[in-house]
Amino acid sequence: MSDTVVTGARGAEGLVASNVYRDIDKLLLKLEPFQVPLSSWLMLSKKKSKQVDSPYAKFEWYEANFFPDATSVTAAITLTGSTLVLTSSNVDNRTIFGLKDIVLMEETGEEGYVSSVTAGGGSDVVITHVDGTTTLTALADTTCVIRIIGKRVFDYDGRTDEKSVQEVNYYNYLNIFREFVQTAGRQLAGKNYTDGVSHKDRVNQKVEEIRLQIERYFIYGKQRGYKASGNNRATWGYGLDGYITTNVETYSGSLTEPVWRAFLKTTMAKGTNKKLYMGGTDQMDDIEMFMRDYYQVVQTPKEFGLFKEFGASAETYRMFNGTVTLVWNPQLNYKASNSGYVLEEKNISLRHMADEPGKGSRKFRIRTNTQDPDADGMETEILADVGLELKQEPTHGKISQL
Repeated sequence: MSDTVVTGARGAEGLVASNVYRDIDKLLLKLEPFQVPLSSWLMLSKKKSKQVDSPYAKFEWYEANFFPDATSVTAAITLTGSTLVLTSSNVDNRTIFGLKDIVLMEETGEEGYVSSVTAGGGSDVVITHVDGTTTLTALADTTCVIRIIGKRVFDYDGRTDEKSVQEVNYYNYLNIFREFVQTAGRQLAGKNYTDGVSHKDRVNQKVEEIRLQIERYFIYGKQRGYKASGNNRATWGYGLDGYITTNVETYSGSLTEPVWRAFLKTTMAKGTNKKLYMGGTDQMDDIEMFMRDYYQVVQTPKEFGLFKEFGASAETYRMFNGTVTLVWNPQLNYKASNSGYVLEEKNISLRHMADEPGKGSRKFRIRTNTQDPDADGMETEILADVGLELKQEPTHGKISQL
């Protein structure tokens, strides 16, 4: 092979490209932010994760409500003589009424009492005026309720049948989040220009990616169940979207304070008066915008020269019946950027599978050297076997843009 001759001063174009020093930043850049506020709150706060011992990865609990005090009127109730007769076609639930209950007809403000009902419910309920003689007024307003306010009992009266609410079984399943990082022997031995590509760096990145998966599943999971395959089973559990069904509201356009406030009042009706509010980017922006509308800067000309910051960034929203702590969740993105959740802290928990003998924690573990003994390289397992427990569902809520 003949030599290449370079004539004149040698400039950059006269160099052999493969022999030119490459000035590469040793830092491998990754797009941030990396934020998982829901799972971090559940895993790292003072809230204690509860262990699951069932090999089916199913966890259960029971709930029972206080006995209901009212039922809705669903159709007009005409007079039968001087009384009102409640049937399955004119009220939502007539079985809550017991003999001698004093009831209030919200539409008319009249009081009556249950003068006739078959023990155990299921039959028509006859309401007579509380004084026993006055004719009641027919009902027509289906936005009103009939509510139980007391008992019409004589002294030395006989017993009445007890009525109570039966407990209800609730359950969910754990999810296995499992990934492997595998690196060949030559890659382990060799060198790279940047950091971030070594086996250890890739394990760290995979840990963050699994945490993102857990965060997204704890929000968006809508199904629960299992699938058997031979002697094994895969399970999947509810996230917030699977659990929350009672207090679900929607709105059009931008979120306004009256709409948001009405939603908060509904969720405050059950549970404690301190809640956590977790919102997406666009929804949190709407909240800050209507807060900003009430925000006024009052400064003298002298102070104005020092003015360097402006904006409204509140951490707590207060109202007459409670407070909510505001948290931005960047994993509420795409269409869910206009969504937000009210959460009752004492009624939401992380659940995790019991420890595995010989391998350690299944709540979250990084296990090294899981490769076959004769493999020319290294393998690391990252595993989390966790689920979301959300009790007393009516104490939570979701509001989102249509």
